[in-house]
Amino acid sequence: METIGQKLKRVRLEKGLTLEDAHKRTKVHLNILKAIEEDSVVNFNPVYIKGFIKIYSNFLGIDPSGAGVEPAQVKPVIAEKNQPARQEVKPEEKKETISQPVFQPIKIIKRVLPLVIAVLAIFILFKIGKFIVVKTIAWAKRPKAVMAVAVNKEAKKSQKPKPAASSTVVKPRREEASREVKLVLRAKDDCWISVKVDSRTVFQGTLKKGRFESWIAKEKIEFSLANAAAVEVEANEKIIPALGRRGQSVKNVVINKDGLISAR
Repeated sequence: METIGQKLKRVRLEKGLTLEDAHKRTKVHLNILKAIEEDSVVNFNPVYIKGFIKIYSNFLGIDPSGAGVEPAQVKPVIAEKNQPARQEVKPEEKKETISQPVFQPIKIIKRVLPLVIAVLAIFILFKIGKFIVVKTIAWAKRPKAVMAVAVNKEAKKSQKPKPAASSTVVKPRREEASREVKLVLRAKDDCWISVKVDSRTVFQGTLKKGRFESWIAKEKIEFSLANAAAVEVEANEKIIPALGRRGQSVKNVVINKDGLISAR
């Protein structure tokens, strides 16, 4: 008696169709169609095979009820050497879905936010450091400016006529101060100077225009000028007239407690 698989195969061949044609038209897997025709479907669920046989019968124009949709006694499947292993396939094949990356702004923000915060922190620290450095430099230069103002005030006071000497007793501290030798040099123009305090060299270089220097000695102060007219000399709080002409150098000018004693 002809089995359902043999019958389906015979009808297919009579119509000149291949298994691939049947597979394309029925969407049933090629291995399943081949197993149905060979009556070797023991590895598949009988419910699914029954449905596949109905689909195949309808495709070939056979009445499923007349052909008998129950599969005949089948033989076990023997895998051939070069034949790929058959896999159970469900009647409804699932389409492969390609997962596409989803744009997630929250994750991007979480990754970028620490970097942005770090850059802002570095920028703020840089600005703070720069502000501190500028203020420190300005503060360091401030005492010199205050000192210059104080000396200028003292110079102006020394130019005013002094009041008549009073008969009051001078305090001991003022007496000690009067015994000191004081020298102030103010540069009207750039001038090279050399100063010795009590025979010890304390300054040797160029005094820039608009700057001044002052010294105090116990016994004497000796100085030299490369341009006599470029420097204003104040000895023991008294302004000394110019020691020479512009461009004339003077050497070894000595000042003691009595004032200017020698210049050449």
